[in-house]
Amino acid sequence: MHTINLQGSWTRREAAELPDLGDAGLRARFRAAFAGAQPFPHLVVGGLFDPAFLLRVAGEFDGGLTGGRAIANARERTHRSGRPSAFGPATQRYFDLMHRHAMVDFLQDITGLAPLIVDPMLMNGGLHESRDGGRFAIHRDFNRHRQTMLDNALVVITYLNADWQPEWGGQLELWCARRKRVVRSIAPELGRTVIMAHGAHSWHGHTVPIDTGGTTPRRSVATYYYTRRIGLRERLGYHSTVFALDGKGRFAPSDVVPAGAGASLRQRAGEAARQVVPPVFWNLGRHLAGKL
Repeated sequence: MHTINLQGSWTRREAAELPDLGDAGLRARFRAAFAGAQPFPHLVVGGLFDPAFLLRVAGEFDGGLTGGRAIANARERTHRSGRPSAFGPATQRYFDLMHRHAMVDFLQDITGLAPLIVDPMLMNGGLHESRDGGRFAIHRDFNRHRQTMLDNALVVITYLNADWQPEWGGQLELWCARRKRVVRSIAPELGRTVIMAHGAHSWHGHTVPIDTGGTTPRRSVATYYYTRRIGLRERLGYHSTVFALDGKGRFAPSDVVPAGAGASLRQRAGEAARQVVPPVFWNLGRHLAGKL
């Protein structure tokens, strides 16, 4: 499957905006390509961002890596950024765009993964740089965010390397479920964006050590998106807005339909009961129901 290239009209002096992501035909093409990709759902897009804008992001890497960490072990050799507050203005703009509603809505639509939740602190994301000798063994990504415990659903990687040569190595390799062979190899070229679903078989890496003769680091920016795969018990424990009691000890009236137009009769009945049953008895009933 080939890269889908967008024909962006980057005519402004500093084009730091996304193309129109609301086009129904474009979304349909992306949706079909993502779902049908092998060895696991993914999409490679060229031209999503203005190349001149991405070169500005690349030019801010040295400052963006300040306070970050270098990883060097038998499986991985790379450099990662620290706090996003250290990023330059173009880099901050890039991640602002990735966290906007237009992008999140687009990603939810083409991947079928919803709801997607952004992480402004960019845990495990941010700036990634590999220098000569850098490699990343076959792996699949972490399953949950360490602080929020939200489920890792998707990663979007944009490469920042102008004139990257194939003999330098560093290609992103997508491996089959049994880790026996490379199904797809993606060169980390400037303007190439990879959208990858996280799952039990999303094995990838760049196993060929980079060798540019010490001239060019391999740079990319990565954004993770999360979701929450809640169980039945948690869904039953959900409630909508709770309003304060009025001066006479009664629940204040609400002009909000708690469960929406598509609510089931059981949901509407439960919500109505919650509005009239005193909180102490309501909480006791929920506690006993949980025990049962």
